[in-house]
Amino acid sequence: RWSIRVTQIDCGTLYTAPPNCLQYHTGATGSVQTWNYDDSNNIHTNTQNYGVCIRREKGYCGNAYHADSASNSFGVDGSNTQGRGGAQCKLDFVGIPGGTANGYGNSLERWCGAIFGVLSAPGLHDGANQIITYRTPFRMYVKFNANADNSAVPRRGFKLNYRQTLCG
Repeated sequence: RWSIRVTQIDCGTLYTAPPNCLQYHTGATGSVQTWNYDDSNNIHTNTQNYGVCIRREKGYCGNAYHADSASNSFGVDGSNTQGRGGAQCKLDFVGIPGGTANGYGNSLERWCGAIFGVLSAPGLHDGANQIITYRTPFRMYVKFNANADNSAVPRRGFKLNYRQTLCG
């Protein structure tokens, strides 16, 4: 038996999601995760191509992302056991426009593998390997191809925590 609650949101309100946002998050801190991240099979859903939007809160100019502290909280691209970025991430990736270690300079734009961030060293802890962007609006993109075989090396997708950074 199902219990479903539906709420309609008026257009143009502060909490209305921007166009092309399949997920919409509000608040200066929070978490973003793939649809079946909590699935006990640890296999992320294939054929995904969508935008995730985070509302920019008043007084904040940047957004810092880091993998959740839970084990295996970033697993995108079953064949890759390290962390990768940029052109190395072709079929399955998380895209963060303008994202770098400090929010400035050339961005890899895409991340994949078993480790999230600019470093590729195992054993990193929560917040140690963050990606920062000052590009607004705050959006990230999820792209998983249709043919990924995650059965050999199960990848559960990702759970990334975010923290908006103050202006100035």
